[in-house]
Amino acid sequence: MTRIAPVPEAELSDYFRDLVARDEAEGRDSALNGVMAHHAAFFEQYFSFFYPAHEQGVLDTRIKEIARLEVARLNNCTTCLMARYASATRDGLDEDRIAQLDLPEAERDLDDRERLAVEFADRMAYDHQRIDQGFIDQLAEVFSPAEILELGMMIGQYLGFGRLLVALDIHEYSPVTFVPGLG
Repeated sequence: MTRIAPVPEAELSDYFRDLVARDEAEGRDSALNGVMAHHAAFFEQYFSFFYPAHEQGVLDTRIKEIARLEVARLNNCTTCLMARYASATRDGLDEDRIAQLDLPEAERDLDDRERLAVEFADRMAYDHQRIDQGFIDQLAEVFSPAEILELGMMIGQYLGFGRLLVALDIHEYSPVTFVPGLG
């Protein structure tokens, strides 16, 4: 059970009533949306930023998703670990590729962009001050400046939101792992 009880169904805003209904219709636990509904206007605005930023942008979703899953692993966020975005699977991210994150770094079979995205996530999570000019130069070998900015911003979102879910004990033990992409 979450540390903050979900808003009762009868008290949900229209936006969150729709999200909770969709969760239930698709076999997902609705705890996350039910709890976030306590501050409906704030989280409606946040989600209107987060989901499009994850699903769209200058950086392919596959790269953002592998960074997100690394952050989920570091945060030990069950909800985040279980979620999969359809846009990332369309971009070629599959469970075999995701399983690479569980291997020691030297044994991982990741391409340069994936490897650096995971390292960026690790550095942001553990010691953001280790992100020096040398590391930015490594990123710039395979990412444009806009891609570096987008990836860094999204990693920050993943870190903060995942840690909030863990702190509030929001776990969506759901049999459905793929979240439909937008549009």
